[in-house]
Amino acid sequence: MFESEVYKEPIERTDLLRTTNYLSVAWRLKDRVSFGVVGYYQAAFSDFADFRLLCDGGLGFEISGALTFNVAVRYRFDNQPPPE
Repeated sequence: MFESEVYKEPIERTDLLRTTNYLSVAWRLKDRVSFGVVGYYQAAFSDFADFRLLCDGGLGFEISGALTFNVAVRYRFDNQPPPE
């Protein structure tokens, strides 16, 4: 993927090519309980030490055919975040 970021304080622009690798798992634990998670690893081609990890996961409990209670978790990590 191509990434372009512009920061206002101080004015700075970065353009990077990053890999986008992901793993997705969906699992029905019981008739009314399901689990899903997607994990991403994004590294810069110019510097593989510059990477991001992203994870979105959730657990769903079906209450009725039209109603589900969801618990969601999101995790983001950037080992070289922008300044400030």
